[in-house]
Amino acid sequence: MLDATEKAKRLKKLLNQIAPGDITSVPTPPRAIPPPEAVSAMESVPDHATVTASGIQKLAEDRPRDLTPQELFGLEAIVLPFNRPPVLVRGQSYDDVPDPWSGLNLPAVRSRISTLFPSIGRIELPGSVAVPYAGTGFIVGDGLLMTNRHIAQLFSFGLGLKIQYRAGGSAVDFKRQIDTPEDDRSSYFNVIKVEMIHPYWDMALLRVDGLASHTALPLSVSTPEELVGRNVVVVGYPARDDRSDLEVEDRVFNRIYNVKRLQPGVIRPRSKVSSFSNMVNAMVHDASTLGGNSGSAVIDVETGQLVALHFGGQYLVANYAVPIYELACDKRVAGLLGLEGKVKPTNLYDQAWQSTQEDSGTPDTTATSTQVQSPQPTTSVANPSVTFSVPLQVTISVGAATLLGGALAAPRIAAESSMLQTEAVPVPDFEVPRAIGAYIPLLQNSYALAAQQPVQLPNGYTRLADVRVSAAEAVAGTESTLTPEQQRAVEHDRKALAHGASLDFAEGIADPGAFGFVVREESTGSIVISIRGTQTPAEWLADFIPVPVPFFESPGMGFVHVGFAVFYRKVRQSIKAVLDTLDPAVRVTVIGHSLGGAMAILCAADMERNMGKKNVDVCTFGGPRTGKIDFRIRFNAEVSKCFRVVNALDIVPHVPLPITGWSHVGLEVSVRGKGPSAHSLDAYLDGLKHLGQAGTDELVGAGPQVMAIRVP
Repeated sequence: MLDATEKAKRLKKLLNQIAPGDITSVPTPPRAIPPPEAVSAMESVPDHATVTASGIQKLAEDRPRDLTPQELFGLEAIVLPFNRPPVLVRGQSYDDVPDPWSGLNLPAVRSRISTLFPSIGRIELPGSVAVPYAGTGFIVGDGLLMTNRHIAQLFSFGLGLKIQYRAGGSAVDFKRQIDTPEDDRSSYFNVIKVEMIHPYWDMALLRVDGLASHTALPLSVSTPEELVGRNVVVVGYPARDDRSDLEVEDRVFNRIYNVKRLQPGVIRPRSKVSSFSNMVNAMVHDASTLGGNSGSAVIDVETGQLVALHFGGQYLVANYAVPIYELACDKRVAGLLGLEGKVKPTNLYDQAWQSTQEDSGTPDTTATSTQVQSPQPTTSVANPSVTFSVPLQVTISVGAATLLGGALAAPRIAAESSMLQTEAVPVPDFEVPRAIGAYIPLLQNSYALAAQQPVQLPNGYTRLADVRVSAAEAVAGTESTLTPEQQRAVEHDRKALAHGASLDFAEGIADPGAFGFVVREESTGSIVISIRGTQTPAEWLADFIPVPVPFFESPGMGFVHVGFAVFYRKVRQSIKAVLDTLDPAVRVTVIGHSLGGAMAILCAADMERNMGKKNVDVCTFGGPRTGKIDFRIRFNAEVSKCFRVVNALDIVPHVPLPITGWSHVGLEVSVRGKGPSAHSLDAYLDGLKHLGQAGTDELVGAGPQVMAIRVP
């Protein structure tokens, strides 16, 4: 949440864009309802126009710190619901737009824009209970839908033109409006293929079945520079997004989310922004967008043409989009969009395409990769930068990070002031043989322990203790301090733990209090802590409720998922009792699978903060996002070696959605393995054995192997 001063500074900048040179001339709404906390502090509510005028005057005089809560509220009411009002799409039209956007109500303009609505839809995830929908997409060719790369990667794997699509993993519904009946599937179509995931821009093309009756949006090849100052409308499906001010969101959107809206704004000068490790020169607009608007169409009001693909933004700063002009400059995309010869081709994206190894015919294995050696530490990458992209782009940094006015800055990364800074973390070695020979067997035996089956640890490992919920811990009062919503989330996770595990040798969890082991690696004296999760994700995902709480063991670390935090607390004492007897300098590796991966991450953070252990590393398999962005920042700054192994088409690592600020930590190791399911440990073992072998049958040996590491 932004502090008042930073929010005021951003509001002033936006007001200067709306009324350059004289913000006192900005049109103001006739009235607004002050926030409850503002009303409670006053004996009487002052006239809204008076409050707004005084707030503008203070900004004009450069006195942001003097703003009262009522004045700040009034300024937000100017910028968001009034000067950038999101309106509902109904049927083949949209609600009347208030001044200063009443020009959108003219019959010719309304007709020009409304005819495009049937070609803009909500991207559904039919097989996912935990994720309601992915974002927005729109038709750009015969059976071809454009959306964001970060959306397509929820149901596919790969980069460039060679993509593995999870059949049945996605669909598009071109209605989903405020007036659409819940059971209306008249405009619902299945995605049958991912045609392309662009290696440079946050763009993907999906092949959709049965779109003969739907027409493509008209595409503009005007440069972003030509379009500066032009009015646009963003058409998409905004979702409630707790990375912004929820109270303001609820007021602006009247608590109506997930349905099609029209959101007016203005094109601003281009800006460089980090996207999937590329510093892209994005189109900028200032419409009031939220998470869920990912993949929205940015349409020129004057021409009715599509000018850009929205992909992210910063609250009260700017929103970013992929210019159609830039896609037309890429010969690989221009042909698919029917734009060949419209603009001069560029070679700017050739290096990104070469990284997909399309020319050699070698299947791509990662989205954005860095080559490292294993098991020897790599020295070939200096100051590697990793980034992430979520439906609402967020500016963060890791390393020697300090809070500066609500933003984060990392001095190690040189960047222009107009660029978003990215995270920087060291790239350590990933020990493939150790993962194959120790980590996977230990996790398999952790499930066997819970199923009360025979346990046989890998050779060279001695069992020191079990990771277990004791009787006292089982009745501890952790949950008594939680809200009813948080308690419900914990109960859902507990149900999944009791019924979700399934292995060939373990049909269920006979001993739900048993989570794994603390073992010693005899050859090195290192300690490994193994924590199981749920082997079959279906039931867990069906009951999954992502509710954040400050991390119990260290609230200053940031917000984490309440269920993960509760379950870790219940096994914490069994782990701490062993660690207290060991040399503080001994290496401790925490491993986990599925939900256990999240618990492993919390365990590592706890050891660094509270147990005096500084030689801690983590390796998880198929783990979900554990915490919010604030947790990620602090974790990556303190735990320098954390790998998340992710198998192709495993859905668990994709929840909770980043659309609401949930974020992965560490580095992702992408594998492609086969097993009973993409989430099973058998599949992860198979993927590790083929890691770096480009799909051949040769196993990873003891020597150095090239592997690919993808950022979250």
